[in-house]
Amino acid sequence: MNDDKEDGSRFDFSLMSAAEVDTLEIDEAEDMDGLGVLEEFTGKFLESNMQERIPMLFRLMRRCVVFLSLLVAGLFMMFAIGNFQMFLDSDLNLLLFMTTSVSILLSLMSASSAVVSFVCIFLEKRLRYVFFFFGFIVTFCVAVALVFFSRGVNILSFGITV
Repeated sequence: MNDDKEDGSRFDFSLMSAAEVDTLEIDEAEDMDGLGVLEEFTGKFLESNMQERIPMLFRLMRRCVVFLSLLVAGLFMMFAIGNFQMFLDSDLNLLLFMTTSVSILLSLMSASSAVVSFVCIFLEKRLRYVFFFFGFIVTFCVAVALVFFSRGVNILSFGITV
């Protein structure tokens, strides 16, 4: 069966209002003019296939940094909430040890990701790698500070023995 009408169109425009028909004509005219303003902006700044252009190693390292950052934040929040909820000392020490361990891993991953993004700045010549570089540096600094804080609290919780 053929859905075409007598005039060759596939749609019945008799049920539409004049404003709706005018809107369709405007949309068709914009399609004929080429790309609209939004499509030009999207094409220049927000690449639709950005994930395909980012190197695989960089994507994996960035995802590892995000995962480890969220894990450290969760562990540190568990420690902070555990202080108010009266967790056992052994549980708090375990949370501090895990926070220290994951923070060390995060600092190593952030440092190596910063090196990779620094290399990508010169190879790819894209501005987004500069932002990633500074993000990794900030993540590295926060992770190192968290290592010293959590390890210091963990040492102090065991007590100072002479």
